Amino acid sequence: MANILIFNYMLPYPAHFNGNTLRVFFLSKELARSHNCFLLTFGDNNQHKNSIINSLDFFRDVRVIRPPMGRRRLIRHLHLNTGDQTRTALPKEYNRIVNSIHKLIDKCKIQCIVAFTGELAEYFIPFSGIPKILELIDCRSMALQRQTAYSTHTLWNKLRATIALKRKRHIESEITKFFDLVTTVSPIDRDFLRWMNKNGQDRIIDIPNGVNPEIFHVDIPNDQIKGGMAFWGALDFPPNLTAVHYFYDKVFKPFLSDKDLVWYIIGKNPSKKMREFAEEHRNIKLTGYVNDLYGLIARIPIVINPMQIGGGLKNKVLEAFALERLVVSNAVGMEAMVSAKPGIHYIHAETPSEFADTIIKYSVFVEKRSVIGKSAKRLIKEQYTWGKVGARYLDLIDAVLNRKIKRTV
Repeated sequence: MANILIFNYMLPYPAHFNGNTLRVFFLSKELARSHNCFLLTFGDNNQHKNSIINSLDFFRDVRVIRPPMGRRRLIRHLHLNTGDQTRTALPKEYNRIVNSIHKLIDKCKIQCIVAFTGELAEYFIPFSGIPKILELIDCRSMALQRQTAYSTHTLWNKLRATIALKRKRHIESEITKFFDLVTTVSPIDRDFLRWMNKNGQDRIIDIPNGVNPEIFHVDIPNDQIKGGMAFWGALDFPPNLTAVHYFYDKVFKPFLSDKDLVWYIIGKNPSKKMREFAEEHRNIKLTGYVNDLYGLIARIPIVINPMQIGGGLKNKVLEAFALERLVVSNAVGMEAMVSAKPGIHYIHAETPSEFADTIIKYSVFVEKRSVIGKSAKRLIKEQYTWGKVGARYLDLIDAVLNRKIKRTV
């Protein structure tokens, strides 16, 4: 049993808040079954109620430190690669945070560090002699590259996007210099990172997400919403925002708006355009945040996944599979789930007309939907429970602790 420091930029609670909290919460909970886990996160101690800390009782201790604050140095603009990093923009704050980590490592006798997301990688550059794992989750370079190629930019925004991409590439092309192991949630992100880290390819590994165990206790009611289809997620997250706008412009408005179908758009922070077209069409339901998301999705027969940008593993697809929903997705939306087969676990649709035809067809094919939905749920139970994911991660922790995985650069 080892003492493991887990560093995340926010408290991973509630677990369903976003993709980051979901992964940190459940992965840490699995690691805590075999190791002593200590959580370090940014925030204000006065803002974190005891009830939240108590919900993270699988950690031996939870430490909250002040995030980097203050006026960022103008000289950062001259550093094209590191200008957005704390060590360049706020060096005093950077040293304060690094010193806090040093003290915590010494006090808690930390034997292994797991840092979540590339934004926190810089704080562990000074550390040596202790095994370090970077939970990158998604490859931001790949996501930014796709977003830049998809979007139309003014000259100024294009320049900003180019600099942002350059900086992400700089961080992600050097991660194997400072970490013993790097993990992502999908093989697509893994392969992109391996391409950028030629000398450390064997230490970049994909470990998928799992689903919330509570989802398997959700009853699938018989009173399904006739003609119902759903998309959910944080609606201000660029990949989700782009997917909803694409589906409305290219699929719903020209092909489905006059059909006996109801499109549920579920999530917080919808765009102005979403509110406008929900007002225009009676068969678009913009729900906002829903407390009982699984209960609602269990009544909606079809889940659409028309992703255009982004990367990583789509948690909404894992959840839809676990709830035996029929997922209609393009290739980008399913690229991370290489074990999911079209026609067996989901239905593939690429063009707007294919999306529309598939939705119309399967809105009445109840038995076929059921067969595919049950097959999708079996896949989740076989490969995407947190118990199975956690077991794989524990093996990696042991390998790093025993120095079976070594840096080669």
